[in-house]
Amino acid sequence: MEGNFMFTTPFWPAADSYHIHMMDIPLPDSLSPAALDLIHQATRLAEAASHIHPVSTRTGSTLLQSVEEKLSIICFKLAQEFDDPDTCKALQLRAEILSDASTAKELLPQIAGLDEQELVQGIGYMSTWVGKSRRQHYSAWFGLPDRGLQEVSDLVDDLFPDNLCWLQNHIDQRQVALPGCRYKIVDLFAIAGEANSYPKHFAYFFPEAEGVKYSPQKRTSVFANTYLNLFERFARSQAPLPGWQHEAIPESALCARHLIAWFRGHDLGHSVVLEKMMFLQCYSPHHQREEAGLLLNRLGKTVDMIEYDQKIKGFTL
Repeated sequence: MEGNFMFTTPFWPAADSYHIHMMDIPLPDSLSPAALDLIHQATRLAEAASHIHPVSTRTGSTLLQSVEEKLSIICFKLAQEFDDPDTCKALQLRAEILSDASTAKELLPQIAGLDEQELVQGIGYMSTWVGKSRRQHYSAWFGLPDRGLQEVSDLVDDLFPDNLCWLQNHIDQRQVALPGCRYKIVDLFAIAGEANSYPKHFAYFFPEAEGVKYSPQKRTSVFANTYLNLFERFARSQAPLPGWQHEAIPESALCARHLIAWFRGHDLGHSVVLEKMMFLQCYSPHHQREEAGLLLNRLGKTVDMIEYDQKIKGFTL
């Protein structure tokens, strides 16, 4: 796409041209027509709320409150379309939050602590990427749990203690892992509001992205299909630029598993620190770089460990 733009954002910096790719997101066959209709209504209302919010803030209009009341009713109705207890509970809690924003601090961590098996959703004010957008904007998204890729993520979690022991034995016994957050792997199929106005995000950090800091329950919702799409549309074609000379990159379905394994391993790597956070005082920049290289190399072997583990568990990466 080429042309002059009258404004730019951190997501769309000034440039003479842009390369834009689109992906098809089919509607899931597993949801009832009634559920799909309610989700369609919710995305339309969330889109409207994203435009109403700035106006309501300036004028004091109650129109946004009316929209959220309708969204609350939709969530209550949508909960009746599912059998999974956590899916229903998440929608009921979301409905309560939409009808009474004062409950958000209490109820959002409860949603983050659930393990929905039929539908995962987020509706309301969310921040995007720290450093790009520190404000919250109105959004809604819906996704299906991806059980196959969730198994990959969970297996990386299972292998993490062994990786931490390796780091302690080979680098420093004072290495410890800070408390992390769970991963919920989903395939996005509906999105609206601010989240739909930029290149698709591949993860949200809940409930922090919804404004609740230091929650006892934390969860990262990963959009596996949009994450894979970023890889296929951009990274795969860019592989020759950094000098990739090895064997051909695996086909897409296998890459999806490797990407989630890397994503989770990378995130767990961030949790590894020295006791009392004395890393900078105790090590020179040279040692920091050396140890960082060892850490990344070790975590990079997580995928190899998964492949080895499949011989024991019958797991196929």
